[in-house]
Amino acid sequence: MMPDWAYALSFLILFVFSSVIFLAIVLVLTRQPIDLGVMPERIGRAVFGLLAGLILSGSLLTAAAMMPLSNNFPYQRFDARPDPEKRRKPLFNPDDFTAGWFSIISKGSLNGGRSFAVCHPNLLDHLFLNRQASEKNVTLWQNEDL
Repeated sequence: MMPDWAYALSFLILFVFSSVIFLAIVLVLTRQPIDLGVMPERIGRAVFGLLAGLILSGSLLTAAAMMPLSNNFPYQRFDARPDPEKRRKPLFNPDDFTAGWFSIISKGSLNGGRSFAVCHPNLLDHLFLNRQASEKNVTLWQNEDL
């Protein structure tokens, strides 16, 4: 049972670990308070708050999709007969935003020979379609390339 949960748990641990490191770096670099004025601060809080919310909720939805649970949790992406053109998406589509953002980042400085988009061209569809196979006792994450 634990190997099925290992992907989601390791994903969440890596997300929390990288967030803590990023926060520590920001706190070290900004020891002195920075004042840009009232309007830039309000606009910056709104923009960066929305981005942080999209990334956090997208990461949590992706981790929930990795968990070996029913097709309805966190939401049902496909009907009984999956059609890639008729995907269901949550409001603001945070999981696709986060996966796409990571694919873009991994093509640059994080590229170790192959980017994330090459290994998993559509991660979320892969995860949700694996759930349909898991209901038939098929092992998840059968990827020979990795």
